[in-house]
Amino acid sequence: MNYPLGGNGYMNSRIKDIHLNQNCDVLILGSSHAYRSFDPRIFGRHHIKCFNLGSSSQTPIETELLVNKYIDLLNPKTVIYEVYPVTFTEDGVESALDLLANDALDVNTLKMVFKLNQIKVYNTFLYAYFRQVFALNNSFIEQVKKGNDTYINNGFVETKKSYYRQSNPPKMSKLIFNQNQLMAFENTVVKMQKKGIKVILVQAPITYQLYHSFLNRNEIDNYFHSKNADYYNYNSLNLSDEYFYDADHLNQKGVEVFNTKLIEHLKLK
Repeated sequence: MNYPLGGNGYMNSRIKDIHLNQNCDVLILGSSHAYRSFDPRIFGRHHIKCFNLGSSSQTPIETELLVNKYIDLLNPKTVIYEVYPVTFTEDGVESALDLLANDALDVNTLKMVFKLNQIKVYNTFLYAYFRQVFALNNSFIEQVKKGNDTYINNGFVETKKSYYRQSNPPKMSKLIFNQNQLMAFENTVVKMQKKGIKVILVQAPITYQLYHSFLNRNEIDNYFHSKNADYYNYNSLNLSDEYFYDADHLNQKGVEVFNTKLIEHLKLK
């Protein structure tokens, strides 16, 4: 069992911010590439109310859970769904444990648990249920600063790490999407569109070498282009390593460049 209450991704704080972001203009969904790459403060400069509901290693199965639980409350005009291809290859256990520890349990949570069908998830769910029944997390307050990270209101995590130095090149690989993840992804996109929400699929930038280690990049692009939603791959920016703090996360300098280009490009103003 793993119960990451107040884990590295600040999901506990993010969940508590949801009630402050009803009727937002833009909702961000996705993995750490979402909550570390889309800064609501930059959107705010353009008079866009943005809330970031990303979470660590969030796969489409967890995105589906969050949409089912919170989309009506948040009631966004537009959803930017960050689609880091690697998350489509994963089982979703890591992200599920994060949500079980930091979010309230309900019938949607139970559906996710059965869909994943993993012993670690079942054990953590039972423990989380026990803690919820006896209100053991009610007094928990998450720290705003953890190491190099700082939680920013409305879901963003800013890091003080400076820039990335490439050492060994990443291993070349072909990404094989998990069919359960594809089903969850497609169901979620359709659900939001039926509610009249504009859905935009975005690949946030990663380092040049990591991106080009994915052998089936064109196949992945074609898949996302085939969905009934706008799709943009911002690896076309070809940002140098100085804009990243590790191989697949932007530093704040990179976030500024990426978000400014995104807002201009998508004409969200």
